[in-house]
Amino acid sequence: MRILVSCSRPARVEPYLTALAGAGIAESERGVLTPADASRPDLDRLAAAADGLLLTGGDDIEPCRYGESPRTGITYRHFPGRDELEAALLAGARRAATPVFGICRGLQMLNVALGGTLWHDLPSERPGDVRHSIPEPLDALAHPVRVRPGGSELHELLRAPESAGEPAVNSRHHQAIRSLAPGLEVVAVAPDGVVEAVIGSDPRWWLRAVQWHPENLQAHELHRRLFAQFVAAARARAAAEAERIDTSELVEVESPRQGLDAFIEQRAPQWRPR
Repeated sequence: MRILVSCSRPARVEPYLTALAGAGIAESERGVLTPADASRPDLDRLAAAADGLLLTGGDDIEPCRYGESPRTGITYRHFPGRDELEAALLAGARRAATPVFGICRGLQMLNVALGGTLWHDLPSERPGDVRHSIPEPLDALAHPVRVRPGGSELHELLRAPESAGEPAVNSRHHQAIRSLAPGLEVVAVAPDGVVEAVIGSDPRWWLRAVQWHPENLQAHELHRRLFAQFVAAARARAAAEAERIDTSELVEVESPRQGLDAFIEQRAPQWRPR
């Protein structure tokens, strides 16, 4: 079992690792990547060999990634190295159908990587009554999300009785999906129509992404189950891969999975939750 976690800065990854641990992921089963790794030539191979890829929250995505230019009057926080890192990881994940779970920026990056676009700045480009940026406290419930018709696992989770069909979520973002990428399906929206949750439409590739931050809402069962569903998909992939491998593949040349094991073994102690 091997899960890769992409983040901007070491100081921000701990809540995600804690949520993964709560879903049963051991320290030895996950490895963390930061923009410092963007120049690695094996990123796509690592993602293709992994059993799951978690894209965490973070900085704005450069508009050039979705064919646009920065807008006058908007304050951006770009991190090109993070964009480069995740573009390579998603290319490998797409090629190998590695399960992907995107959170906040992760939802936006997934949409951009698959051909969609973003609102650069909701307050100036799409003003409304819904507050999409409440930075503190991290678990403040900002607004409900409205679940669209559908029968996916994520639809069913968000429609659970305890949420009355409109679960409350936290929110701290100023960008959002504008045009939806091919291959994605909207599962839930905010009361003003901003996309809040998506799934992949290809049944061969497990994709889930949410605009809120479930890692800060682990006191609520619904948000714990988002991580549990991701981990279950990753474990199913790991089991299928283990069944596929036979002794004919055990050659002296290092396999992508062996390279991933070495990476995780090296990195895991550096990212131990305090």
